[in-house]
Amino acid sequence: YVFQPMLELDGILASTVGKIIGVGSGRGIGFLLIVTGLINLIIMFFVYAHPRIRLIEDEIPDALPDEEETDADDDGTAVSTTKNQNTTNLQSRGEDMKTAKKWGLRIGLGLIALVILLAGYIYISLRRALPQTDGTLALPGLNDEVRIERDEWGTVQIYAENEHDLFLAQGYVHAQDRFWQMEFWRHVSLGRISEIAGEAAVSNDTFIRTMGWNRMAETTTNYYKEQAPEFYAIMEAYSAGVNAYLAENPTPG
Repeated sequence: YVFQPMLELDGILASTVGKIIGVGSGRGIGFLLIVTGLINLIIMFFVYAHPRIRLIEDEIPDALPDEEETDADDDGTAVSTTKNQNTTNLQSRGEDMKTAKKWGLRIGLGLIALVILLAGYIYISLRRALPQTDGTLALPGLNDEVRIERDEWGTVQIYAENEHDLFLAQGYVHAQDRFWQMEFWRHVSLGRISEIAGEAAVSNDTFIRTMGWNRMAETTTNYYKEQAPEFYAIMEAYSAGVNAYLAENPTPG
């Protein structure tokens, strides 16, 4: 609730941190986890690097000084003896245990900080993979305002003032929800499934290229461009919507 308003589209962190982790729903929690992990790491580094804090435990005595008793030898010279002959060994073991505890605490805090950072990174990565279904977006190419609604089952309804904006928004929404499928079928129609599936799909690619699906698609597109410009304009608007989504969410590689 603290960081989420800052990471909305119009938030104060949208143009800085938002460029890295994204903006929209759920980004505030991920950013909080990352900030918490970084603060823990900074505190650990400060404690370890500052000599006064690092050595403070060494300056605190572990126990009271050993009681000593004084005896006199035959010639009257005073001799000091320790009551417990095992004091030296106990002190040595105590120092070892104290050192082990200190390092165990440091390692434990470090692991906690790393786990928090990793959790924040994973959370943000998963959120970035999901489509943004709330808020306001500014898409290039729109002539007027478009309203997109999703019901509880994720079914989309698009309300636009003109046909161009309607199909541009449809292309954007399809890319949000189904770009992986669109990209797969693009490879299928071009005879390039083996780029995804490997050698097992070479025979399918050979068949599709022999049939000339890509050439048929190109011929059909040119036909619509010349004989049905209204329908071609719809395809152009739809493609512009898909490209607008890709411009905001570039695919790896």
